[in-house]
Amino acid sequence: MINIKQDQRLFRRYPLEVKFPVRIKDRTYQAVTVDYSLHGLCAFIYGHPPVYPGQILPLDIDRLGIHQKGQVAWIEKADSGVTVGILKLGALKGSLRDYSLADILLGLQRTLKSGVLSIITSTVVRKVYIDQGDIIFATSTADEDRLGDILLQERWLSEEQYTRAGNIKKETGERYAAILVRLGYIGPHDLKKAVRLQAQRTLERLFSTPEASFGFEEGSLPAGEVIPLRLSAADLIYKEMKKAATPDALLQACPSERMVDFSPDPATLFQHIRLARDDRKIIPYVDGKTSIMDILRLSPLGEEDTLRCLYALLAVGILVLKEEGELPLGISFEEVLGMQERRLSHLTIERINEVYENCERLDHYSILGLQRSATAEEIKKGYYRAAKQFHPDLHFSLPEDMKEKLNYIFSCINTAYAVLKSESARKEYDRSRSDKTNSVAPGAELGAENFQEGMSCFRNGQFEDAERLFAQAVYFDGSSVRYLYHHGLSLAELGRVKDAARVLEKALRIDAHNADVHAELGHLFMKMEFRLRAQNCFEKAVSIDPSNKRAAEGLRNLNSATRFKPPSV
Repeated sequence: MINIKQDQRLFRRYPLEVKFPVRIKDRTYQAVTVDYSLHGLCAFIYGHPPVYPGQILPLDIDRLGIHQKGQVAWIEKADSGVTVGILKLGALKGSLRDYSLADILLGLQRTLKSGVLSIITSTVVRKVYIDQGDIIFATSTADEDRLGDILLQERWLSEEQYTRAGNIKKETGERYAAILVRLGYIGPHDLKKAVRLQAQRTLERLFSTPEASFGFEEGSLPAGEVIPLRLSAADLIYKEMKKAATPDALLQACPSERMVDFSPDPATLFQHIRLARDDRKIIPYVDGKTSIMDILRLSPLGEEDTLRCLYALLAVGILVLKEEGELPLGISFEEVLGMQERRLSHLTIERINEVYENCERLDHYSILGLQRSATAEEIKKGYYRAAKQFHPDLHFSLPEDMKEKLNYIFSCINTAYAVLKSESARKEYDRSRSDKTNSVAPGAELGAENFQEGMSCFRNGQFEDAERLFAQAVYFDGSSVRYLYHHGLSLAELGRVKDAARVLEKALRIDAHNADVHAELGHLFMKMEFRLRAQNCFEKAVSIDPSNKRAAEGLRNLNSATRFKPPSV
C-alpha cells in the first residue's frame, strides 16, 4: 500500500482548513482538512468513527473540487477524533486555482509517471506528454500554438509558404511538419528543432493560464504521434516562473523578513537547471542566515530581478523559506552548482553501471562512502555527496537507458540514509550485520580500482579525469588518506584551491601525522595568502619528517616573501 506521507512529499502539500462531511458506515461525521496534495489529503474527523487503514471513503469537498473515493493510508487517534491520511483514488485532476502547475509537473517527475496532462480552458486544450516523469512534447488547439504560426512568427516561413502548406494540409490531411519537409521549406535536420520550438512555446503559455482545469491520464504514450524530446520540468519551471510572476505573487512568495536557504532534500536541491548568468550573482548570498530584505540590499541586480530569481527557485524547490530558529543547512552554492557544470563522459557512465551492478551487495555505509564509525554529521555529508553524484536528473546529459539505473541507485542512497540517520534503526542494522564477516568491503575494492585509474590519468596530465576518479575512490572508501591526498592534488592542479584545501584537511582529521598532506596544505594556504597557517603546516611537516622536500621548499618561499619589502611610493 502506498504511504500517503511519502506521496505528500513528492506532491506538494497545501495547508488549508476546509470543513466537509464524510459518510462512514451509514453515519455522517464532520471533518476538516489539515492539508491536501494532488495525490491525497490529511484530515481530522471529529468523534470516533470506525476507520481503519485500507478502508475506502467517499470524498466530496466542493471547495477543492474533490469528488471521488479515497483510501485510508494511516490513522492517528486523539481525544476528540482521529487524524487520517487519505490517498485519492482515480485520475489526478483539479483546478489550477488549487494546485500550482509547477507543483503538478514536479510531482509527476518525482513519481516517474507516464501519460498525458491536459490543461483545459473554455476555448483551448493544451496537452503535455510525459514519459517516466520527463516532459517530451506538448500540443495545443490554439491557433497561436500551431507549428506554422510559430514558424511564421519566427520568420522560418514566408507568408506565401505558410499559406501554401496550410492549403495542402486542408486538402490532404497530411501532417504539417511532413508537408514543410516535402516542400523543402525546412530540412529534415531542422524538423526536430522546429518541433521543439513549438512544444516550448506551448509550454510557456501554460504558465500564464491561471484559470483552467486539468487532468492526468496515466498510461503508455501513443506510439508514433510525437517526436520525443527530453525537457527538464525543473528547468522549464525556473525559466517560466521568472517571466510569468506578477508583482503581487513576488511579494507574497518572498516575505522580506524571512530567510532563505537551500533545500535539505537532495532530490530537489540537485535538479537539472541552467541558471541564468545574473542569477549566479544573487545565489551566493543564500546561506540560511540572510533575510530576503538583506539579499535585496546586497544584490547587484534590481529589486524586481532579484525577487524573480528567488521566486523561481522557491517555486522549483531548490530554495526554501526558513522557519524561525531553524539552523542553516550549511551547503555552499558551489556545491549545488557542481552537478550542473561538471563535464560528463564515458567515465560517468562506467561508474553508474558499476555502482548499479554492485548496489545489492554494498551495505548502507558503502553506498554512502562511509566507515561504520561515521558520525551523524559525516552521515549527512555522505548522503549529500552521494545524492549529488547519482541524482536522477543526470540522465538529461546521458543515454536514456541511464535513467532507470540512476533512479535505482538514488533509491538505495535514500534507503541507506533513512536507516543510518536514525540512531535506533542504525543500531538494529549494525546488529543484523554483526555476524557477517567480510575481510574486504565491496566499497574498498571499487575504491582501489578507481584510484589506480586515477593515478594513470594524473601521471599523463589528464587532471579532470584524475579528479573524477579520485573522487570516486574517496566515495567508496572515505577513510583512505592516500585517496584524499591525491584527490586534493588533482583539485589543486585544476585551480580549485579551496576545494583542495578542504579535502586535505579531511585527510588530516584521519591521520594528523602525515607530513606530505601537511606540506601540500601549506602550499595551498600560500596561494590563498594565509601565511601564518601555511607556516604552521610547513613546520608541522618538518617536525614529522625533517627530510620532507615540499615542506622545506614552502618554508624557503615563505621566508623569501617575508623578507621582501615593496618600495615605498
